[in-house]
Amino acid sequence: MKKTVHTQSGKIKGAWWLWVGLFALALAAVILFFYLTPDGIGLVNDSVAYIAGARNLLDGQGYSRLTGDGTTRPITNYPPFFSIMIALVSLLGWETIQASAVLNASLLGVNVLLLGVVVWRVTRKPSLALLASTSFLISAPLVGSHLFAMSEPLYLALSFACLLLLAGGLERGRRWLVFLAGLAAGLAFITRYVGVSLFITAILAILVWQPAWRSRLATSAIFLLGGIPAPLAWLIRNRLVTETVANR
Repeated sequence: MKKTVHTQSGKIKGAWWLWVGLFALALAAVILFFYLTPDGIGLVNDSVAYIAGARNLLDGQGYSRLTGDGTTRPITNYPPFFSIMIALVSLLGWETIQASAVLNASLLGVNVLLLGVVVWRVTRKPSLALLASTSFLISAPLVGSHLFAMSEPLYLALSFACLLLLAGGLERGRRWLVFLAGLAAGLAFITRYVGVSLFITAILAILVWQPAWRSRLATSAIFLLGGIPAPLAWLIRNRLVTETVANR
């Protein structure tokens, strides 16, 4: 078996079995999702808004919900990206509730995989990465959060993606990765408002990792260039249609 080799660029050669293991765990996660939901994905109060938003997007009525008198009202208190993703998956032929199940099943596999990659990037130890992903897979609260038509799984995937892209961009000096990290943070914000924490985390990381103030400011600007447009567009839209930015 090849030993893991560390290079100056941060790349690791060998340990092919790590990737085999992570993808196997991700596949097992998808299978587990459907095993645990034989009657379909779980639905709670918030699920109604997300499903309704997706259906109205598909019907050309915008991100809205039906009221008791049969009229539509814009949705402002639930960020739209989860509904947008449900609508996109529905275009492949699934009804919206089925599409939310396919989406969250896929996200369970993605999150198991991404957590392993995060731990591998931090520790450079494939065994710990596999242990982390396995722990995710057998965690009732984490798996359970994916079994309902809720936005937490999508937010978690975007958070992992943001942190991985930011770390790669800062370590390798690739600002396009920093831009993509900002984009992931922006999408996380329009998935769940707590996504604002990713912006704070990223700016602090840039201030710590970058050696000079000029590079700190430039890198922060690139991150914000990727991250700000989606939240700003969402908040402006809310202000225009309901005179409140987030119904809060």
